[in-house]
Amino acid sequence: MKKNILLVGSLLGILVFGSSCMANMPNKKYTTQDITRVSDQYQISQQNTKHSDSAYNGVLNLNGRTTQWEVVVKEDSVFTITYDIQNTKGIFKLVLTDNKHYVKNIVSLKAKDSSDGVKDIELKKGTYFIKFTGEKSASEIKASFDFPQDKISCEYQYDDDDDD
Repeated sequence: MKKNILLVGSLLGILVFGSSCMANMPNKKYTTQDITRVSDQYQISQQNTKHSDSAYNGVLNLNGRTTQWEVVVKEDSVFTITYDIQNTKGIFKLVLTDNKHYVKNIVSLKAKDSSDGVKDIELKKGTYFIKFTGEKSASEIKASFDFPQDKISCEYQYDDDDDD
């Protein structure tokens, strides 16, 4: 009887300790190494979306990460991002990455958060990516970019089948 009580108590202790450790583990979707990968992994739906090489306007439900734009900097320059984002649920981030473990958070929002603003980012010569990441997020996004076109090119990457 004492052995059974000791065994049950030990198992409960392991379960409680193990579940609390798992709760404190970081969400893999948001590690620098994961965000900077070339390949995307996501579940997505978009509504009323309008996009171009220098703007995005629409409603996005996202779980995962998706590359939206490739930014090629031919000469060190300033890249300006203007945004207005309302996130109604989950976690949403707008990030800039270079696939070499550099991640610049432009906007990071929890459920029922919103943010608007303008960010000037000094970029060195190289290739960068603007990505959306979300954990069961639902967001209304307006974003636009301004940059010297003789020094920077920006190309929309995501194929949402609306263009067929």
